[in-house]
Amino acid sequence: MDYADYEEYEPEELEEPEEYRVVLLDNDHSFPPLVDGILANIFNYKLDDIFRLGDELKQKGRVTVGTFDWDIAMSKARDALKLANEYAYNLRCTLIGEDDTPHEVTYTKTKDTDDNDQAADPNSVTYNTY
Repeated sequence: MDYADYEEYEPEELEEPEEYRVVLLDNDHSFPPLVDGILANIFNYKLDDIFRLGDELKQKGRVTVGTFDWDIAMSKARDALKLANEYAYNLRCTLIGEDDTPHEVTYTKTKDTDDNDQAADPNSVTYNTY
């Protein structure tokens, strides 16, 4: 077979995925040590940034904790809400797209969970566009 018969392959241009800001919302019931733990363990912030973001959350009522593509943003938001749910705190979290459309993320623990507490039901994490 002669390779001259084939056209040169040119990969198509891939679009960058849309990025979403993960925003924690203060509902006056947020437990500061829990928020600190979420910022450290889920969003990998260092101590100085944790104090700064915690103060911003208390003063402004909301704080952007990261910008990610949809899958990572949803995963981190779900992990934050799951942790808050484990300690019985009502934390609110929103994803905001590049078009400034907010998507509220909720976590609902279902009875169909495996040993790793990963939701077996894909609908156990929902988002609402408002």
